[in-house]
Amino acid sequence: MTSAGGSLPQLILFLIAGIHAKNLVSILHLLVALARHFRAPIRLPEFVSVNVIVVQKQNGQLVSRRVTEEITNANE
Repeated sequence: MTSAGGSLPQLILFLIAGIHAKNLVSILHLLVALARHFRAPIRLPEFVSVNVIVVQKQNGQLVSRRVTEEITNANE
């Protein structure tokens, strides 16, 4: 099984690494996935996204960019 970003096991490992690194976006993805998997009796809002600022060091300078991370899409 593959997705646009790569194979599913690679995405799961990335999510796990983010959770262990205490990445809040990864933890939020996990919570939403658990709520959907176990069909929690709550209504998740549709089309929730967060803006993440990514800072990288390139050629001795800090370069920042904004990335929109989709947390939920249309309710299933």
